[in-house]
Amino acid sequence: MDGLKCLVKAIAEGFTVRMGRCLVRSALALALAAATIAPHAGHAVVETPVPVEADAETTPMQHTGDAADDPAIWVHPDNPADSLVIGNDKQGALEVYDLSGNVRQRLTTATAFWGNVDVRQEVVVGGRTLDVVAAYNGGGLRLYDVDPATRLLTPLTSGNGAIPTGGGEGVCLYHSSNTGDVSAFVITRAGRVSQYELTDADADGMLEAALTRQFQVGSEAEGCVADDDNGAFYVSEEDVGLWRYGAEPGSGTSRTSLDTVQPSGHLAADIEGLTLVDLASGGGYVIASAQNVAAGQQSYFVVYDRVTNAYAGSFRVINGAGADGCQRTDGIAAYAGNLGPAFPNGLFVCQDHSNTAPGSVGNQNFKLIRLEKVVDLDGDPDPDPGEVSFVAAASTNGNRKAHRVTVPSQVRPGDVLVAFFAGSVATTAVTGPAGWVQAEAIPGDGVIGRVWTRVAGAADAGGTLTVTTSTLTKSDLSVVAYRGAQGPTTDGVAESVTRTEHTTPTVGADAGSWVLGYWAEKSVAGNIWTVPAGQVVRASSNGTGGGSMSAVLADSGAPVAAGTAGGVTATSGVATRKALMVTVVLRPG
Repeated sequence: MDGLKCLVKAIAEGFTVRMGRCLVRSALALALAAATIAPHAGHAVVETPVPVEADAETTPMQHTGDAADDPAIWVHPDNPADSLVIGNDKQGALEVYDLSGNVRQRLTTATAFWGNVDVRQEVVVGGRTLDVVAAYNGGGLRLYDVDPATRLLTPLTSGNGAIPTGGGEGVCLYHSSNTGDVSAFVITRAGRVSQYELTDADADGMLEAALTRQFQVGSEAEGCVADDDNGAFYVSEEDVGLWRYGAEPGSGTSRTSLDTVQPSGHLAADIEGLTLVDLASGGGYVIASAQNVAAGQQSYFVVYDRVTNAYAGSFRVINGAGADGCQRTDGIAAYAGNLGPAFPNGLFVCQDHSNTAPGSVGNQNFKLIRLEKVVDLDGDPDPDPGEVSFVAAASTNGNRKAHRVTVPSQVRPGDVLVAFFAGSVATTAVTGPAGWVQAEAIPGDGVIGRVWTRVAGAADAGGTLTVTTSTLTKSDLSVVAYRGAQGPTTDGVAESVTRTEHTTPTVGADAGSWVLGYWAEKSVAGNIWTVPAGQVVRASSNGTGGGSMSAVLADSGAPVAAGTAGGVTATSGVATRKALMVTVVLRPG
């Protein structure tokens, strides 16, 4: 069952907990449904995060007051259930926990203050493969390796000293996919970011660090995370917003804003911890902690798509059966993958400012949550139930009686599918795909067109859509899928005048609809279609030989205003009157 259907059924059943795939997808779907974005500039963004229950918690810190801060996750290479959570006690230690929340190791030095912590596993420094743990203490970086046999941290810095960095608190590591180098970012409270390359230049087994870049964020900052695969470095400027920089030492200071604090953005100051959900598909998420200091009991977490950095929803961690939720959270961490029976799909960890019942009561600690409860592990966020979104498209071209195209594998049950057929023989008999509804039949001057629609079922993804004709027919067959849509409204026309400019018919559209345009023509091989600005091409094909079909499928790329839609003119590279055009309106549903 897909996320949207789970959401609808959950609402009907009073949000009864559901199992299986629905459990994996429902939390993000709920988060997206709950978040309301202002439709006009100047209006405040209203964030209503979905509640997610905590599953477990760590042993409370030894120190009272503001102690627990930033967690990181180390994954055991052989037995995922033996993985560790490493977190700093700002007032005196680096704590190492098992996945039951018990303390396995406590590291202390002569310097009480410990800043943030991060981990990079199986990186090569100085010819050795290491699992590097970095934490701020003693005026600089302390580095450790992790022994899988004992699950204990051992020092990678000489003696009892730290690599000096001239102040800091925020720490995150970066493993370059371009060079293989490992860098450490250190951030001061005032917002100065320093990047250091980690080396073992003297081959003594202890690591050094060389400053390679330094810049100023602008004001107070701490939280950071680096995306190794995409070469991105994210920093939270606490009272301003979330920034993305290049992570390579030579990336300079250019940056992109992902989001800002309210009222114009989804975040609520202070913006603190950041983490990355790295999915095997290459997708995933960036998650930011919004402390919401004006109402700390109502702090929450905002999720962004890892690839596009688009807003993807928000959630709040609340009391579960054996642990209370996270309030006014500083640091967070996430890992996507098997971590044993307790966390089979991954783990999300958040610092809790106020450790209350249920579970332990007293000093601050960290809460542990199954990752599938807070993000969609398919790596493809569902749209808001009031929004339409493009999923995927495919097309084929050829001279045949059996015209086949593969439905994209990204399609889920409940998606709206639209298939377009344009053939070169106006008199051929056309048999549509089984189980599809014909929406348009378009006769033309030497060409023929059809449009079919269908709500996807479980067997559609990766399946074959087949159209047959009674005679050999050169054709384009295109299929496109959209999520969050109702059955479409369509209209199609055929050209009767020789020209290069071909305009789709007009159709009425509700606000929030997406509008598709399809253009096809019969002429010669090598024809090139040009669609106007504002149209997003989703599929195209071009046949071979004389009398071949060429086609292009595009959409509005975003919701449209209520009114008349369509009337879009695309230009063919060849003047012809053997053309047909279709407009399809997909209403939100």
